[in-house]
Amino acid sequence: MAGQSYDVSSPAAGQVTPAVNANLIANPGAEDMPPLASPDASSGPELETLPYTAAAGSDGGLYRPAGISADDGTVYVSNTGDNVVSALESGNTSIVAGTLEGSAENGDGSGAGSATLYQPGGTAEDALGDIFIADSGDNVVREITPDGIIHRFAGTGVAGSALPRGQAADARLDHPEDVAVNASGDVFIADTYNELNQPAGVAVDAQGNLYIADSANNVIRRVDASTGIITTVAGDYAADQANGGLGGFSGDGGPATSAQLDDPQGVAVDGAGDLFIADTFNNAIREVTPAGIISTVVNYAGANGAPPAAGGESSGKAPTASHLNTPYAVAIDPSTSVLYIADTSNSKVAEVLGLAQAGDAAGPVAPPAQS
Repeated sequence: MAGQSYDVSSPAAGQVTPAVNANLIANPGAEDMPPLASPDASSGPELETLPYTAAAGSDGGLYRPAGISADDGTVYVSNTGDNVVSALESGNTSIVAGTLEGSAENGDGSGAGSATLYQPGGTAEDALGDIFIADSGDNVVREITPDGIIHRFAGTGVAGSALPRGQAADARLDHPEDVAVNASGDVFIADTYNELNQPAGVAVDAQGNLYIADSANNVIRRVDASTGIITTVAGDYAADQANGGLGGFSGDGGPATSAQLDDPQGVAVDGAGDLFIADTFNNAIREVTPAGIISTVVNYAGANGAPPAAGGESSGKAPTASHLNTPYAVAIDPSTSVLYIADTSNSKVAEVLGLAQAGDAAGPVAPPAQS
């Protein structure tokens, strides 16, 4: 099905315009064991499983988280299966929006904790302290202002194609799965079932360039902040089509545009310009450096280069010695440079220390065209 990403510029004005038009896309044996040389957690990056405690008076734990973001040491995780968004901070869990007893879009104009959501996806925070939620099942984006009040920010609640230009609240969205905010406060929406091919994740780098997980095309797109030109920075579209569009796993150590991905759902960019990809059906997190080289940084390939196996996390170990199970989202806290993973089918949240970096660099670009 088709999908589109939207840029809602100037949230105060609430204007929505398409950020991406599909017509601009020119191209679109042995036992499974970790590598013998896997780094020791004490001398390199380390993966830790974060605790998620049930809300007081309920038995609701974390179930199928599909979205994650982080700001100033607080991790916001979409407890998608339970229709709530929670905050994880200093080992404590609190519900930010939604209730365990209800679903669907209710409660706008009141406290977010008493409102209801339906299958919330990605979240994002702006510099003013607003929290944006892709309320996927309700076909809207919700906003929580610093006073704790929840509002409908974009979408009518009826699935459909968005208006080319107009008020965000008047635009129809279709299962939006992620949101991102740039330094100017512009909000980008992964409107998953409209144009492109199911864009599931969005992120912006320090220079305002937009990255899109074009999931059903098994590629990552980049939209230049200055020119609006869209290019492919990871994934081999031609190889994917030759494989019937089924995705694959290949390319580590080489150009990211020659690698294969399998239904990538999420993206994040650190301050050094490294692009992190939730390579969902490969059960892995891939990294693309600013030079365009790809590697697997969480989980590891199987025998003879087979895709990484699904499995439980190995908390306290090196990320390249731990499994994941269909991770849907990845995020970086810009204040700490800690990487976070929504490990969806494990119903876990993981943090990776010592991998993401600080800075204000742009992310990777497409390689020059071959003459």
